[in-house]
Amino acid sequence: MITTKLKLTDNTRKFLAREALAVDMSMAHMAQDVEIIIKSGGRTPLKQGHLRGRTRHEKLLPLSWRVIAPVEYAVAQEAGKAGHRIFKK
Repeated sequence: MITTKLKLTDNTRKFLAREALAVDMSMAHMAQDVEIIIKSGGRTPLKQGHLRGRTRHEKLLPLSWRVIAPVEYAVAQEAGKAGHRIFKK
């Protein structure tokens, strides 16, 4: 009969903390990428810089990010039309 001592270490909390940090960092990068696409995607007007200048990304909570374009015409600009009028830029 062989007897051995075996010591187990539970690293679950450390693993979950590292995973949450990695997920939060990747979500921050995604939010930043969406902001960059909005600003340089060719749909925002160059002459009037309100949409480009005010668009930003921010962290709401852990694992929660959002991209804000606080200009009243941002939705119409993204869709490429305002009512029945269609425009390219």
